[in-house]
Amino acid sequence: MTCRAEILFAARQITDRPGCPEFTIQQIIIELRGSGSRYAESTIRTHITSLMCVNAPRHHGVKYRDLKRVGRGLYRLSVEAAGSSPSPLRVVTTPPRRAAPTVEGAKKRLDRLITNFPHYVGKFDSNPAFKRRDQLRLHLETIRRRRILGSAGAAIDDDSFLDLLRHTLGGWGIGVRGSHLADPTNFKAALRRQRAALERLDGRMIDDASLDVGGTTRVVWELILNLQIVDNKAPLVAGSKALHHLLPDLVVPIDREYTRRFFGWWATRFQNQQESCFVTAFGQIASVARAVDPQSFVGAGWRSSRTKVLDNAIVAFCRLEHVPRYGG
Repeated sequence: MTCRAEILFAARQITDRPGCPEFTIQQIIIELRGSGSRYAESTIRTHITSLMCVNAPRHHGVKYRDLKRVGRGLYRLSVEAAGSSPSPLRVVTTPPRRAAPTVEGAKKRLDRLITNFPHYVGKFDSNPAFKRRDQLRLHLETIRRRRILGSAGAAIDDDSFLDLLRHTLGGWGIGVRGSHLADPTNFKAALRRQRAALERLDGRMIDDASLDVGGTTRVVWELILNLQIVDNKAPLVAGSKALHHLLPDLVVPIDREYTRRFFGWWATRFQNQQESCFVTAFGQIASVARAVDPQSFVGAGWRSSRTKVLDNAIVAFCRLEHVPRYGG
């Protein structure tokens, strides 16, 4: 999608909300970052302030009449005056809007996931979604080393494990777009500062019928919030992927591409309301785990732990059932 099309879509998302007829550049940037836009902030700003703004000075060979500046840093969507001939360069266009996600829709997906769990696990095996170079190898080496060390406390004391974990997170895309992984020294220090919380959670299993889901959720979220292994105000993806390798029987890796789609969250909610997203996801995935016995599916390849098996099934569900990307 072009930068112009992404901006128009984001502007429509904002102005469709009650009481939001206008928007700022920063609101557009936040919306696009939440949807995973690849465009640089400077490119987005240039489009809004010049290329797409009807009442901006003409500095470019191509000029669109998509937006109108109505105040200092404040914009509205613009349309051609009534009766003028339509032009594909001058009419506001947006991608087709999807129906808003509903709680009922997420509940149906959970029920279907539980009912057909072996099917989705098998489908992931036949066509894994994660195919970056060395992604699986690094993951398996990290999980294997964690099992050998025996505890989360021993793992964070082991320099080789933490170096391996950092390489694995890089292989999983952490620090590649919009954030940076802490350097090796600070990465190790950040994890070691969380020793008490990690040891408190060690040994808990997501499929344990006696697990205090509410209490565990709070502890895991505080841990994610305090890890500080990336310079990002939205720590859920990096934090959950790191904890997945430290607490592989408890924490499912959460991402924007599949977990967000499965639960039907708009991109802006996932970006700006991460605590509520995590609380929902952890509780619901724990209910799936208790129903399907994920440990019985653990095996070779990506079936590396009970939580990864759960993640695999969610990924396969989204791909096979064509679950939409709400908000990008």
